[in-house]
Amino acid sequence: MRVPPRMAPKQVVILPVTPKPDTEESVFAYAEKVAAELRKLTYSGYPLVVTVDKRDIRGGEKNWQWIKKGIPVRIEVGPRDVTGDNVMLARRDKEPTEKEKISRGDLPARVLEVLDEIQANYFAEAKRNLDANIRTDITSFEDFRAYFTAKNPNKPEVHGGFVRAKWCGDPKSLDVVEDLKITIRCLPLDQSNTTGTCILSGKPATIDAIFAKAY
Repeated sequence: MRVPPRMAPKQVVILPVTPKPDTEESVFAYAEKVAAELRKLTYSGYPLVVTVDKRDIRGGEKNWQWIKKGIPVRIEVGPRDVTGDNVMLARRDKEPTEKEKISRGDLPARVLEVLDEIQANYFAEAKRNLDANIRTDITSFEDFRAYFTAKNPNKPEVHGGFVRAKWCGDPKSLDVVEDLKITIRCLPLDQSNTTGTCILSGKPATIDAIFAKAY
């Protein structure tokens, strides 16, 4: 999973690395200090949400759990970081092993910069995916069903396509494609403000909708 920073319930997780029991107290204290400094920041008009994960589980497992949750920024701190007054920063839009060494003094500005970069990268990727997989030339119900019908009924393939077409606004009109698990994913903000024919019901329609399969 990858969660855009502006939507993420938490933007940053700090992962203390304590290879020896006698380093735990100093590393935990340093992690809390870093967290307190970051919590003073605001991102996209709201306080930055930072959590410190002190659970007693293996570091690799802990790191992977946060990757799967899609948290935008992971910050590791260990004994060497405490001594050097720095941290290791990893981001969800890069390879898990790619990390950046940052001094604690530079961290607040860098975190905000990285969050903006991740937000922009996710948006650009989503836009490219939408543009590459959206159909605007389907105007008949027969072509609509054919587009979304699996080529192999016994082992249906994943269908990642979208159709932008007119919709009459009646939720019951979707009943005719319930078997295909097609839903309206959104009503675009850039409505064409034209009148056409509903792709589902054949009734006059003015609403532009994005249709796709639900999984």
